[in-house]
Amino acid sequence: MSERVLITGCSRGIGLALAEEFTTRVSGFFATARSPQCSELQALVLKWRNVTALPLDVRDNATIARAARILPDNEGLDLLVNNAAIFPGTGDEPFELLDPESFNEAFDCNVTGAARVTRAFSSPSQRSRRTPES
Repeated sequence: MSERVLITGCSRGIGLALAEEFTTRVSGFFATARSPQCSELQALVLKWRNVTALPLDVRDNATIARAARILPDNEGLDLLVNNAAIFPGTGDEPFELLDPESFNEAFDCNVTGAARVTRAFSSPSQRSRRTPES
């Protein structure tokens, strides 16, 4: 398979599990995280030649733009997985104790962040040049 895949939020959890799975299935895999130096992600980079770990914070347009420039203009993505997300609070406190401001942060990351990344990687120069298989 010669597909190129980018997944956001690969430092742990579902993103890391998806990263581990895709490394064996695609020719070009871009694993992004706010801190791509995390040991689990670096282990994938060392193990698989097709993996590139990139710093990308879905709430930061500058890191998104830098990550988008990594891909050559003549090669786009075949699949983009917007996995990066945060949960308001720690996840175990009662709802009434959650700071309402934390929902703004979560919305910015989980919704607006996904839109930022999708926009950056769906520009004409970032779309895959491969034709869909029939």
